[in-house]
Amino acid sequence: MIDKRAIAQALDGLEALHAEIAAITARTDENRKRELVEKRRALSTQLGTVAALADGAIMATGDAELTLAYRSRLSNLRSKMAMHQADWPAVRLGEGGEAFRASARRMREANRDFIAWMRAALDGL
Repeated sequence: MIDKRAIAQALDGLEALHAEIAAITARTDENRKRELVEKRRALSTQLGTVAALADGAIMATGDAELTLAYRSRLSNLRSKMAMHQADWPAVRLGEGGEAFRASARRMREANRDFIAWMRAALDGL
């Protein structure tokens, strides 16, 4: 049985963490770097939760095209997340100017795209 509610809640959590991270990166206080590290860890864990729940639901459909689309979108999000975090470690917060903002924007867009696609896919299950 597919637990759409659990997946939707996990997606809500992913969305909330991205908003929290965006708020942290706009701050200038000393605690922001430590909090960014904590939120990035939580983000990684939350994405793992989404994937664990969604993998089973998507696979249960038996739809190869849906499975391929899901894996591609999840991989894209993970790749963008890894590249952003590698290019912009928390210790560099505040140093990147427009380059950082552009990278963060790509990360937010990938997150929004994945979440929107997942919500649409859930509606179709």
